[in-house]
Order: sequence, then structure tokens, then C-alpha cells
Amino acid sequence: SWWASAIYSFLLVIVMLYIVRYYQRRSFARKQYQIELEKEVSIRTSELQEANEQLLHASITDQLTGLHNRRYLADVIEQHIEDINLLFSQAILDERMDDGAGPRLMALMFDLDGFKPINDNYGHDAGDKVIVQVGALLKNECRDHDIVIRWGGDEYMVVAIVEDLDEAKAFAERVRHSISSHAFDVGLSNKFNLSSSLGFALYPFSHFAPHSITWDQVHLLADHALYKSKAAGRNTWTGIVQSDKELPFSVLNSLVPMVDKAIEQQDIRLVMREQRK
Repeated sequence: SWWASAIYSFLLVIVMLYIVRYYQRRSFARKQYQIELEKEVSIRTSELQEANEQLLHASITDQLTGLHNRRYLADVIEQHIEDINLLFSQAILDERMDDGAGPRLMALMFDLDGFKPINDNYGHDAGDKVIVQVGALLKNECRDHDIVIRWGGDEYMVVAIVEDLDEAKAFAERVRHSISSHAFDVGLSNKFNLSSSLGFALYPFSHFAPHSITWDQVHLLADHALYKSKAAGRNTWTGIVQSDKELPFSVLNSLVPMVDKAIEQQDIRLVMREQRK
């Protein structure tokens, strides 16, 4: 009958509407789940990225001072070498280069004079306070683009671009003076003063043969210069730099192990802070 057909048709429409609504709700639920899942993935990814950045920062940072460490230098030094080589080459083309002029990458090494007795007499906490204060002095004295490193113990390294030898000497003097003039507070009744011994060398070492000596060799020369400062009485700086002589590669290649002989023969030269009487 017509009314039965009408009822069946109505029921069929109801069923079809129910099926459509079911799939609509299911699709909506899937979309919501996908959105929530993407949010969760984004949050977890952000947290993981932040954790990785914290781990990376910790791996390249000295935890006591907040300065960089050796690993950081290993990660960035190649780019700094590439940059200084470009500046150096341009200075040669512009004829702005000699044994004392022209841009260089300065390797400055230093340690504290008389640091061991502080640890021995007042404990490692006092020594740590000294180390932290030296780190703060270096942050204040160095420029943002300088690389300031706690090399280990009471030894530090600064890598800086300088325009000429005079700027390198002035830089070393600023660091020396900032330490020697600082009153160190380690919680004792009186503050005390410390000095430092510094050594530096420049890369490229020689404008006659810019690629004859590597950055690692320059670093070793800076370390050798530091011990020259120790031998000279401490609280001073020494630089080992090229002379105005054009040296054969055989001499340059053996420069690091034969540095004292090279100085004696004036193949290279020492520059030292003038000691005031």
C-alpha cells in the first residue's frame, strides 16, 4: 500500500542519514585525532630539539665558567681559518702586508701564576672561584666575535682577529693587565692579586709563505711563547712571530721542534712586554 511504501521510504532515508552522519562523525573524529597527534608530535619534536640544543651547548661549554671548551674550537676553527686566509690574501694583493702588518688570526695562550698554592692552601672551592672570576674578566675584555676558551685547569686560550702585530701586543697587554689589577675574592678576610703568563703567535705565520705553517703549529708556538714568559719572570706576555727574512720551507717545516734555534739565528723573533722598573 502507499502508506507502507511511504513508511519504508522514510525509514530508508533515516537509515541513509544515519549512515552519512556516522561517517561524518568518524571523519571528524579522525581529523581531530590527526590534529591532536600533529600537535603532540610538534610538542615532542620541540622538546627533543631543545634537549638536543642543551646537550650540544653543554658539550661545547665549560660548565664552571660558561666559556667555550676545546670541542667548540675544533668545530669552528676551520671556518675562521678560511675567513682569515681570504682577508690575508686580499691584504697581499693590496700590498698592505709585511712582517708586522696585515690581518692575522691570533692564538693567545695563558695561565695563572701561583695558582696551585691557592688550591693547596685554601681548597678547590677557592680555586674554582678564581677560575670563574678570570672567565668573567675575559668575557668583559674580549669582543663578541673572539673565541674565549678555558683550555683546562687554570689555562685559557683566546682566538682573535687582529689587524697587525701592534694590535696583537695591545690585546695581550689588556688581558694581562685585567688579571693583574683584579682583586680576587674567594671568601677570605682579604682579597688578593694574581698575575698571568701569556704567549701568542699569529696565523698565517709568514706572509712570504702563508700556508707553510698550520694553525696547529701556530698554537704550539703560542704555547712555547707562554713558557718564555714564565722564564722571563711571569706577569708578562711574549709573542713568537715572523722576522723580515724569507725562510726556506725546510726551516719553516721544522720550526716548531727547532724554535729556540730559529730564535737564536733570528729566523723568527720574540716580541716581549717591556718590563717597567
